[in-house]
Amino acid sequence: MPYVVLIHATFDTKSDADFIYDQAKQVATTASVARIGSAGERTSHCGVFDEQVDGTLVKERQWHIDRFGIVRETDPIPDDVVPEWVQPTGAQDAYPLSDVFGNPARVTYNGAEYTSNAGVNTQTPGVGGWTDMSAPVDPPAGLPAWTPWTSGLNGDLYQVGDQVTHNGQDWEATTGNNYWEPGVAGWVQL
Repeated sequence: MPYVVLIHATFDTKSDADFIYDQAKQVATTASVARIGSAGERTSHCGVFDEQVDGTLVKERQWHIDRFGIVRETDPIPDDVVPEWVQPTGAQDAYPLSDVFGNPARVTYNGAEYTSNAGVNTQTPGVGGWTDMSAPVDPPAGLPAWTPWTSGLNGDLYQVGDQVTHNGQDWEATTGNNYWEPGVAGWVQL
């Protein structure tokens, strides 16, 4: 069961507020790496605000856990917007194969949209670890037929980018470790 801590704290100095902010961010980073929270859940967010004389609050800084389970010091991005790529600092904030909703991890970079094809992706889009979704794709020729996963071996699961034919249509896997039938889940029709 998750625990929720809601705090409204007032500090005399910005350094005291920043200290608590940074401590909360460190705990959220640990939670993010451990993938605490259920699919689609935004587990944590925090901000430091300067209270004006008239009582209004002016945001100084904020962080949140984004749709990739990564702590970011940015404004939250609506779920229907593909976010701009941010350079990861290491495995703790690397891009996964899928976001917290189970969708392929997609970002924009230099005006193009990319999908992650690596599980712990710290690469720059266009260099490696990403598929350019705006690049023209030649129609597949002679794709292998989709086969149900019956072996129980992980090596027989379909991975992101695998292409098959099924029921007269060509399909590409959009999720890793995919055992679903094309047209049901985890595939996009080509």
